[in-house]
Amino acid sequence: MHQSATKHLSYHALDVEVLEETWTCEAEHRPFFTDIFGFCAEESHSISFTMGQLAYHLLTEEYPQSLPFITPIDDYHWRLQTLVASYTGVGRFVIGLYDDIEVEGDEDFKSLSSYAYSKAITT
Repeated sequence: MHQSATKHLSYHALDVEVLEETWTCEAEHRPFFTDIFGFCAEESHSISFTMGQLAYHLLTEEYPQSLPFITPIDDYHWRLQTLVASYTGVGRFVIGLYDDIEVEGDEDFKSLSSYAYSKAITT
């Protein structure tokens, strides 16, 4: 029987040196935007869709941070207008509730959701 040997390596710091500098390598850091669906990126996309009661209740329950970006249209419809880092999170939400949501924009998101929904119902 062949036995494999493993070597245990420890990476514990022995000393900590406190520096006077507040930030090093600042030029190598970039700000990231995190959207209400938990995705982050350097760039953002503006999206908008209207939704009925089911989508509204699920959105606000699953993503309570979406509330400041939702405006009522009437007693049974709401509009979400926000920035997203990726279409992945919002796309998953929209495709799952496509019958209760109407995507208004941006045009890339509108095209992508329509295409993804058509693929989902034909498979």
